[in-house]
Order: sequence, then structure tokens, then C-alpha cells
Amino acid sequence: MSERNLDQLLKWSIAAQGEGNGTGAGNGSIDAQALAAQQPGMKEIAAEVAAGKRPDLQDPGLLDALMGGKSEAQMMKEELAVACDEQRSTEDRCIALDNFEMLIESIDNANNIKNMGMWPPLLSLLASKVPAILSGALWVVGTAIQNNDKAQMALLSHKPLQAILDSLSTSEAEAIRSKAAYALSALLKHNPPAVVAFDELDGWQALRGALEDPSIAIRRKVVFLINTLLLQ
Repeated sequence: MSERNLDQLLKWSIAAQGEGNGTGAGNGSIDAQALAAQQPGMKEIAAEVAAGKRPDLQDPGLLDALMGGKSEAQMMKEELAVACDEQRSTEDRCIALDNFEMLIESIDNANNIKNMGMWPPLLSLLASKVPAILSGALWVVGTAIQNNDKAQMALLSHKPLQAILDSLSTSEAEAIRSKAAYALSALLKHNPPAVVAFDELDGWQALRGALEDPSIAIRRKVVFLINTLLLQ
């Protein structure tokens, strides 16, 4: 976030505080110095961001969101559009997937993937030949449906299991296999219809193969998943 944007954010915060406290001048102006004195923390935060000490506040879209700009739904649309744009660099697309994943950590936003017709373009990324894109897409899928029965069923209606199982069983990239295990676990837990579909695709065979994965972290994930499925 540039110093100019930081200054805008500080002024906006001061103005908002002034309106809330009724401390604006009669002609609608704001006594910025007086209000800034009431909120010294804002200046400290601005200084930390300028010094690179607050990477969580570096997103240029944050200013728009805080000042009543883009809605989260609009940001979701834009980030997914970038992620699906093969003309963009892999780095840009991965950043977009990361941003999208952060947005859909909210259950409401995760459910809006269905409402806004985003599952088909998102799931198209599971066929990507770019390892980083495939890995990122699997991560987004897993996060969207984690402990969210509505999102689980919305995803299941698009029959994603075969693509996830293929990533778990055939990918040479450990990151992809790991994210596939994450997405598979999120879909199957406490979801009997998904387990039925999994069984029909001989998913247990894929899990048996994953028990011999070179990565101990993946083997542990699979053991935990199998144990969960046997107990539920």
C-alpha cells in the first residue's frame, strides 16, 4: 500500500470517527489534528505498514474494501477471473488463487461460490497442466468445503471426485498430492453421499496407494482420513 493510500486511509478513519462523535465542524469539515490525537494508533499502524512490518495490510485492495469500495463478492469474481486467465503469468494466477482462498475462508463467501456460479470455472483448474495452479485450486476447494455441509453438497453436484483422486494417485508433485488429500478429506468427512460416490469410484484403492506415498506427511493425512471414515 503506497504512502498516498495510507494517508487516504488515515484521513478516512479520522473522518469516520469525527462523524460518529459529532466532532466535525459546522460546515462539514473535520478537525483532523484533534481527531488524530484521539486515535494515535492509526499513525502507528501507518508507520508500521510503510516500514514493511505489516504485510497483512499491504494488499492494495484493502483500501477499497475499508472505504466502502469493492464488495467481497466482486473481489471473488475478479480474483477467480485472474486465476482462470491463461494469458496471465503463473505468479499472478497463484496470487489470485491465494487471495480467493482467503476470501472463501468465510462460510458465507464459500457458499456464494455456488450462488455466483463459480464452481465450474474453479473446478476447470483441476485439469491444469501447471502444477502450481493445480495445487492452488485443490487448496481452494478444500478450504471452501471444510466443515461446510452446504458447500460440500454444492461441490459434489459437479462430480469432482475423480479429478481429486487422480491428483492424489498420479501426480509427481508432492504439493499436489498433499493438497489433493486435503480436498478429499474435506469432502468426505461427515458426508455420506460423498462417501458413496467415493466408493463407486474405487476410492479406497487410491487411499491404499497413498499409504505408500514417499511423503510421511501425506501418509499421515491418509491414515487420519481412513480412521475418520471408519469411525463416522
